[in-house]
Amino acid sequence: WETDLRDSGKEVYIGVDVGRDHDLTVIWVIEKVSGTAFTRRVLCMEQEPFRRQEEVLYELLNLPGTRRACIDQSGLGRQFAERAEERFGHYRVEGLVLSGPVKEMLAYPVRAAFEEGTLRIPSDKSIRADLRAIRKETTLSGNIRFTADRGKNGHSDRFWALALALHASKRPSSAGHFESASVITRRRPSRRRGSALV
Repeated sequence: WETDLRDSGKEVYIGVDVGRDHDLTVIWVIEKVSGTAFTRRVLCMEQEPFRRQEEVLYELLNLPGTRRACIDQSGLGRQFAERAEERFGHYRVEGLVLSGPVKEMLAYPVRAAFEEGTLRIPSDKSIRADLRAIRKETTLSGNIRFTADRGKNGHSDRFWALALALHASKRPSSAGHFESASVITRRRPSRRRGSALV
């Protein structure tokens, strides 16, 4: 599933879920071929200095085929996303605050892509465990939220990196701008367990 990404003919999109001490930083790279997203890289970094994480990301952003990257800018990812956007431009790099509504917007296309057969992922136990760990819950007030238990495999960081990569691959609007999903909302506690998304 890994290919030479330096081939200028490849159309590449990147999703980044940012972590450091307790969670992984995951960089997921997809290539779009005739409407299907093929996974070309899944890079997982654990307790790596942010400078090293940036070096890895910037190498990918410098590829001639890279079209767009979406980065989790919640918490630790804020400066990470801002620095990448300053260096590579707003239309190539977008930071998203992973609030409840944004997670909902990101999660459903992952499931839809699997159901429609338009997504290819490697046969990897850690990846599949991450995808299956995401649960959809309904709060007492009727809101939807997505959760995952934190463990040695991370906090479903691979799932969110994949979701961000798929979002990055969306087509721009007629005005030439990409949809912005940077919505901030207050969180409400959930008292009900939910079902797995994928």
